[in-house]
Amino acid sequence: MKFEARYPNHPLLKKYIQYYYFVKTDSPAHYSRYYSFPNTTMPVNIHRNVTVSIEKEKVQIRESAAAGITAIVNGMREAPLQVEWNGNIDKLTIAFKPAGLNAFINEPLQHAVRGFTNIFTGWDSLPEYQVFLQKLYTTADINKRTQTTEDFLLDICRPYEKEPLLYTAIDILGDFTNEKTISETAAVLNIAERSFNRLFKNYVGIAPVGYRKIARFRQSLENKVIKEKFKRLTDISYESNYYDQAYYIKMYKKLTGKSPKNLYKAIAKLADDNVIFEFLEKTIDFG
Repeated sequence: MKFEARYPNHPLLKKYIQYYYFVKTDSPAHYSRYYSFPNTTMPVNIHRNVTVSIEKEKVQIRESAAAGITAIVNGMREAPLQVEWNGNIDKLTIAFKPAGLNAFINEPLQHAVRGFTNIFTGWDSLPEYQVFLQKLYTTADINKRTQTTEDFLLDICRPYEKEPLLYTAIDILGDFTNEKTISETAAVLNIAERSFNRLFKNYVGIAPVGYRKIARFRQSLENKVIKEKFKRLTDISYESNYYDQAYYIKMYKKLTGKSPKNLYKAIAKLADDNVIFEFLEKTIDFG
């Protein structure tokens, strides 16, 4: 199984998209099962020739030569998503930054993204999407696929009115050095707290307090696993401004089902070390 990551080249897309990654297997016997952990990104996963079965916190993806294209979007969530792959996989993931997907859909986010994960149909009626899909799968070259993806996204990108307020809110909620309460954040934005909570959930897919939990978790995870910045759990919890080590452990168990120590031992880093999974079973090694 091969993971390859790419990053947005166009300045406009850098505002909305964290990264792309491509997954490909070449064996009909391939099987893998893994946990995808809560993240502040909102990935749209475009699969070729698969059938998809979704049951709350589980998604099963199986090769099916006659199935065509299926897109899946993962919502903001405070628990892990279990994913199972069977057979050949040829997938593109576009990982949108918080609130980023709104610039690429013509419907409210809560209609396009529901629950842990769902079939994504927000682009199905667009002629640009059909042209994009045709071009995407005419080449195996990842750089060409990335450029084709960017051309499509630029065609449909429409900046929206609430962007400045939401991006300011996201920056404040992710700042654990100068942490503000939700009411203080709303005051900085000059908006009533109740209105802020509603607006944030409508455009980000989760309430501000839930988003902060995920952002804090991801920061601590990246400090330990990607940046390898800290060795001791107490240092990791302190850097991400967890109240104490007991709360740090409690939040990890809620978001991942594991203690920090057990999680760090179990996870795998893929796609230029930016995608973190816990593989439960796999039949072939990473490419």
